[in-house]
Amino acid sequence: MSFTVSEAAQAKIKKLVEECKKHSGEYIAKGNPPWATTYSEAFSEAATEICRIYILEGYRDPAFALYRLFKTEGVQSCRMTSFDYDRTEYFFNRHVAWRLRGDACQPPFP
Repeated sequence: MSFTVSEAAQAKIKKLVEECKKHSGEYIAKGNPPWATTYSEAFSEAATEICRIYILEGYRDPAFALYRLFKTEGVQSCRMTSFDYDRTEYFFNRHVAWRLRGDACQPPFP
């Protein structure tokens, strides 16, 4: 089964992908050691908006949709590699899911 979104949603996603590309790759948060790369807030916010669009368009697995989109568009992870499914699922669970739920801040690492 293929999944399609409306033309308006496609246009929004296209802009958000460009935002993700602009902020993808290595990012070191203030106070982190140089080896501790993560995802910038701008990258995470744009990815969250993409997932929100997918959810509003009726897609039940936004993490998988994000994986396919990032893979197709060549968006890089914080380690300067492509997003495979495991990496995308980790990113979604750690940086997107709590934003979609409306939590005030990121939960601590286990």
